[in-house]
Amino acid sequence: RQAVVVHRGTAGFQDVMTDARLFFGDKSGKRFRHADNIQKKAEAKYGKAHVSTIGHSLGSSVAEKVGQGSKEVLTLNKPTTLEDLAKGKKVSEKQTDVRTKYDPVSILRPYQKGSDAIEIESTTWNPLAEHKTDTLKRLDEGVMIGRGKLGMMMRGGADAPPDPISPAMFLIDDKRILR
Repeated sequence: RQAVVVHRGTAGFQDVMTDARLFFGDKSGKRFRHADNIQKKAEAKYGKAHVSTIGHSLGSSVAEKVGQGSKEVLTLNKPTTLEDLAKGKKVSEKQTDVRTKYDPVSILRPYQKGSDAIEIESTTWNPLAEHKTDTLKRLDEGVMIGRGKLGMMMRGGADAPPDPISPAMFLIDDKRILR
């Protein structure tokens, strides 16, 4: 069995406040504590080797922080802070970061140490359009992100939920979506 824990991006005022705290390097708020609790429950139920962790934008920072014990961490347009760069924070080998070339949120990611990010070519100068999850559709058909079925889900393949990165929090278990 494979479980996927999805951490959504910014969705409301409380998340905007979390974004502001994140900008200054603070990853200790309620959103991070709640995500850590969900992550631990999924890893306890399915085993760490069977849990993949994904996130978009703010959700990428959450996934990166709480998902390091899981099989893999996949992020889209993850914010990299000045603190990450100053402290030499390294992206782990089990983590794959994907970013859109002109996405303003992940603009510092190319300067972060560790594995290189997969870069999606931008088609517009519009920062809102370049930050959306549907930029994944621009990836070539043969590109696989992650391991196996999860990579297809991130590309919007046959087994994918309608929008796999932006929902609140899902555990995906043998094609059933559990809240």
